[in-house]
Amino acid sequence: MLDLILSPYFIFRYFAVSFVLIQPSKLYAFYSGDKYILGQFVIPLIFYIASLMWRRDAFKFKIHLSLMVAQLFVVLVHSLCAEVYFGTYLAFFLLTPHFCLFAADLVNDESSKKFLVRAISLYVVVSFTLSMLAMASYPEGITLKQILSPLNLDNLNRASTLDRYHLLLSINYGVELFDLNYMVLEGVALTVYPLVLLSLCFLSPSFWKDKFVIPGVACSIAYILLKSSRGELLFLLLLGGYPLARMIFSKVRWPALLIIGFGYIQLVMDNKTLNGRNILNDLFTKSITFFGNGIGFSAKEILRLSGNDYTSFHNIHFEILTNLGIWIYAGFLCFTAYFTYCGQYNRNRHYYLCLLFVLMSTNFEVFDLYFAIPLGIVAAEFITHLRAKLADKITGIHLMRKKIQLV
Repeated sequence: MLDLILSPYFIFRYFAVSFVLIQPSKLYAFYSGDKYILGQFVIPLIFYIASLMWRRDAFKFKIHLSLMVAQLFVVLVHSLCAEVYFGTYLAFFLLTPHFCLFAADLVNDESSKKFLVRAISLYVVVSFTLSMLAMASYPEGITLKQILSPLNLDNLNRASTLDRYHLLLSINYGVELFDLNYMVLEGVALTVYPLVLLSLCFLSPSFWKDKFVIPGVACSIAYILLKSSRGELLFLLLLGGYPLARMIFSKVRWPALLIIGFGYIQLVMDNKTLNGRNILNDLFTKSITFFGNGIGFSAKEILRLSGNDYTSFHNIHFEILTNLGIWIYAGFLCFTAYFTYCGQYNRNRHYYLCLLFVLMSTNFEVFDLYFAIPLGIVAAEFITHLRAKLADKITGIHLMRKKIQLV
């Protein structure tokens, strides 16, 4: 029985199901009051760590252990030099990187990866169907003109947001069909799985031809167009430009790093374009310190400043610098430069740059569990790179010893 529970086959499929059920769990938790179910996705991670010990996979276990030591060191530094805000932010700070490593192992198993992608596709189709039913029952009524309004440039530059406002309300099936609070599915929640699905299809193009995935892809594109998020649309546009990027950056790599500057474009945008979020720019510029203000600082401060209207910067560069400090952010940039330059410019490197410096500069948070899956694919290549370098180093040491012995 223990062999079955701790087998990669069981753990990966258990994780796929629990991952897909994260949003439905939020609906259930709000409706029933059973908050404990919100942590159900952590169980397969515990099984996975136990499995590494059971299978005596020392290399992968040491990576997790080293990462945990580094995280606890950051917590210790902040407890001495800043402040640690205990809560959800701290939990995801500790958990998300381990889910990336977990996903790196999962995506190396093609059968498990296919099961996960198909499960996400099924969820997106079901979710989109519910959104269409909600739109049909929307009290204000939605016209064809409003449905097509995302194609209007006024909607993208936010000169007019009324049509977009009604569209976002109408597709929120949590409100229209289940009488839940608007915030349960508000904002990024409706398009996060579509973005993850499209990300996985970009990283593994064979899924574009999978008949079980195609309906999910179609619904994902429709969802993203209805939401008309500028950051999400730009992200997909840049992903689509990969063939051109590969041709350019395979010859001269350094221009790829210019995308880092996009993470700060929010600082030069006017208040109307930012939908009134200029207060976040002020908070960012006043809160940059070497060690940071503490893990979870921005989550509490933004709620206070915005009167509970916003919950985060939706810009991971602001978030890392404000919460974790210059020392952590400098390490992040160094890793980015190293990863961009090592090996060929491939889909993984292109996706990493587009995700971290475009989508997560405009919409999401740095410790966002949903994107741990596609980042796992990126991490899998990097871990293979590290393992190869370690093997070369060990081989070099053995050769050196043999030379010494011969002398």
